Amino acid sequence: MTSTITATRKPSSRYKASPNRQVMGWRNLLLCLSFLGGLLGTTQAWAYSYAAAGKEPLIEGRQALLTALQAGAKAKAQQALDGMQKELGYLQHDYHVDYAKLLQLAVDKGDADQAQALLDRAFAAEIHRRLVGATQHFDDYQVAKVLVFKANRFLELIEPRLSAANRQQAETAIRACVKAIGNPGVFGVGRQPADPKAYDRAMKTLLQSLPQP
Repeated sequence: MTSTITATRKPSSRYKASPNRQVMGWRNLLLCLSFLGGLLGTTQAWAYSYAAAGKEPLIEGRQALLTALQAGAKAKAQQALDGMQKELGYLQHDYHVDYAKLLQLAVDKGDADQAQALLDRAFAAEIHRRLVGATQHFDDYQVAKVLVFKANRFLELIEPRLSAANRQQAETAIRACVKAIGNPGVFGVGRQPADPKAYDRAMKTLLQSLPQP
């Protein structure tokens, strides 16, 4: 009896509209892809500002380079430096300092202390670049937030070599930067507009506490 009912059951009416639903589904998918394509196109200009999947070649290369130099492994140090060339090139373009060449000299000499001092300067330049980038995206909270938080990642690696006073100043200033970019809230609830003037003051205070690029 059960098999007969199953064999003679008519298709449910809810499936009659499936072709239209499929069309709508594909249309929505295409819209989503177009939206994502727009996002990718927008972020291409900022590709060097924050790498995909949260990777930061300068941060990763720094540790590898310093560890290799401290161990006297010049070949590994050279490999680490080679992996940072692209990002160092951006800094040379923006700050007119050839960090790649200066770091190459430190690697050739096997001087870990010199390399670390140079990387601190390069990281100060990166912090400046990220924070300035955020000012150009106050209308896009997510982008501004990423840039400020990326700046903080570089700051955390410089802080151990700052004086106690400069370290405290930097930590207070970066928190002020985070606050100043505002917050869209949840569906507008709790929204806080960006405060460009407060952000500019905090950024200048932060940069004063860092090594000169």
